[in-house]
Amino acid sequence: MALQIGDTAPDFEAETTEGRIHFHDWIGDSWVVLQTNRQMTILVADGLGHGPDANRASAEAVRVLRNYPESSPKALLERVHLALRSTRGAAVAVARMDVADGKLTFSSVGNISG
Repeated sequence: MALQIGDTAPDFEAETTEGRIHFHDWIGDSWVVLQTNRQMTILVADGLGHGPDANRASAEAVRVLRNYPESSPKALLERVHLALRSTRGAAVAVARMDVADGKLTFSSVGNISG
């Protein structure tokens, strides 16, 4: 099976040493791409560990971008930091491409490099 950008990986269930898991609830990774006429913003979040707690942390990072789409990458990471305080945390990267001037702004925290 081949997946392309925009495709959703199939969900499946499996018996593990942690009990029965659902893949989509277990992976703990989230991403989002928001595009306007002027810019494209990409956020990638890897919830620390795995399982539902990691999934909640990465989903919360995505929610922050959706709620504050005009914030700079640095400001988004500051908001994500505050929003994730009640979770186990995540490694997060934000990239913004300004189409008009060809400028790329990148900011990350955790074990993500650009």
